[in-house]
Amino acid sequence: MRIKLKNDSPFGMAGLWESWHSPEGKTIYSCSVITTELNE
Repeated sequence: MRIKLKNDSPFGMAGLWESWHSPEGKTIYSCSVITTELNE
């Protein structure tokens, strides 16, 4: 996925990232980004 402004200007965003080990021994990577309603 690519997230950008229509005019390609730089912008900032925040998110959370984590990795953990499942009981089966697999490494699970996850991330989330909080969003809001679109601007006009």
